[in-house]
Amino acid sequence: MKNFTKKVWLNYFFYTIITFISNCFYLGMSYAFSYILDYAISNQMTKFYITSSIAISLILLHLLLDYISQLILNSSIALLNSNLRKIVAKNTFVENYKLKIDTGEFLNLNFNKVNQVADQYYKNIFDITKTILTVVSGFGFLTYLSWISFLATLVLTLLVLVMPLIMNKDNQKK
Repeated sequence: MKNFTKKVWLNYFFYTIITFISNCFYLGMSYAFSYILDYAISNQMTKFYITSSIAISLILLHLLLDYISQLILNSSIALLNSNLRKIVAKNTFVENYKLKIDTGEFLNLNFNKVNQVADQYYKNIFDITKTILTVVSGFGFLTYLSWISFLATLVLTLLVLVMPLIMNKDNQKK
């Protein structure tokens, strides 16, 4: 992450905010879906149409913000990719290892490595942020709906995370 420039950090900040808002819109659409079913069952068509239009607008906003966040991600990866190419183009190993190839050959040899680093490592940083924000916003809305269901989900999540560790320790003792 030391290759992050000011613009990349700003993009990362905007990506984080837009992703969080996008996840909130998606959870709001899911929440509105329960009202859609209730109004359809109780035959309240005006409320059904209003809630359906709200749910559609929320999912459209989610998709739009998700698209914008992917544009920000691609822009940041392009910036990082060009910065990594500049670092590779300096060919800092020439003095130490007496390389006989010029910068163009060096870039061609390392082109795939630079692309892999930029596309995988930095994309994963953004994706981890997106996943953490999705989990946090999901638990937040679950707490809003019912704190008892939040506690049950939290206990089951902790069991899923802790049980493999306990089982692994038991297997190591045998």
